[in-house]
Amino acid sequence: WRYGSWREAATYARIQTMSVRDAKTRRRSLCLLPALALFACAVSRAQSSPEKIQGTVQIVVQEASRTQPARYIYLLRTGSEYLELAFPDGEMSSRLPNQSLVEIRGRRSGSQFVMAESGGGLHGGDPFRVLSSGPRTTTQLGERKVAVILVTYNDNTSQPVDIPTMTTVMGQVNQFYKEQSFGQLSISSDFYGYLNLPVSAPCPGGVDSGSAFAAVTAAGTAAAQEAGIDLGRYQSYVFVGPPADGPCYSMGFASIGGSPGLVIISVLIQEELTSAISHELGHNLGLYHSHSIGCPGPYPPTTTYNPIIGCSELEYGDVFDDMGQGSAYFQPPHFNADKKELLGWLAAQSVISSGVYSIGPLEATGPNPLALKLTVGNDLYYMEYRQPIGFDAVLAHPGAIID
Repeated sequence: WRYGSWREAATYARIQTMSVRDAKTRRRSLCLLPALALFACAVSRAQSSPEKIQGTVQIVVQEASRTQPARYIYLLRTGSEYLELAFPDGEMSSRLPNQSLVEIRGRRSGSQFVMAESGGGLHGGDPFRVLSSGPRTTTQLGERKVAVILVTYNDNTSQPVDIPTMTTVMGQVNQFYKEQSFGQLSISSDFYGYLNLPVSAPCPGGVDSGSAFAAVTAAGTAAAQEAGIDLGRYQSYVFVGPPADGPCYSMGFASIGGSPGLVIISVLIQEELTSAISHELGHNLGLYHSHSIGCPGPYPPTTTYNPIIGCSELEYGDVFDDMGQGSAYFQPPHFNADKKELLGWLAAQSVISSGVYSIGPLEATGPNPLALKLTVGNDLYYMEYRQPIGFDAVLAHPGAIID
């Protein structure tokens, strides 16, 4: 795997992901260290008076870089600005729903908002109150229009890709989504740029990476509007530009959902753009990363949980899904069955009794259901059958998979 590539980033995140004990702790465990580091840094700078503010929560994925694993950034959109939220503990972020309208108590610290600690909140508990819940991930059908905007930055004016190349890339992205949705979702793209943005290239990994995302997307939106681009026609804005230097090397950022969905792509290796943009648009559709659980032990490795040696959840660990480590391929593999059902592209058959069941390949429609789902206690399992068909031809070891 080449140094500084999307593949290396996925591998780094796989190695660095924290250990968890069960699926319920996944989200808060991944947020714990970044949240505490951000909180400690922000508290040291917070000098403003306590206040209550209202805004909409936007969760942003910062993809893995050479030196940092992927993390989730929580931004509060107050109308005219984005504030990066600093949490006093890692568990609090898991209770703050994406796309919800909230009222939060805390202090401003530059472009961050340092939330009050639990117990000192609006009602003696959490320092926030959900005023209205945001939309859940819903079916994604029809046409999704994407504005692809090529940009340069104050500190990097190189132009690593041109519009003909991006036209080819987005054509492949469209084919990918049409194939895996069985023709139910298409991606239609228009291309603009280059536009020079009066900000620095975004550098993932620092305590101000949320501010960098907000600065680039705000500057890019303003520059596009000044250039006469009607952004109201699009459901996603994809800003494509050169990377920041040094350890900042990362493929970029993407909002989880959002209206519009926002993506920043740093061009590292052109051959990886199809998988990378397909992956980031998956985040815009409301999807998170696809994980796996790895446990140390003899070869072949087991995924049976061992309370003594522990197991680790691998952030990009699912090699069969473009939302996981499948994004390291130059050609993206299909999403897994659970994501396809979530997006309204298939209906998995529920297993409610013992018996013999037949399923067809996940990549193609046919007389048999494309997936089974089985509830065991509080857990839901999907069973699918993958074959090297279409974009899934990239899979090295297709076959039966349990999600």
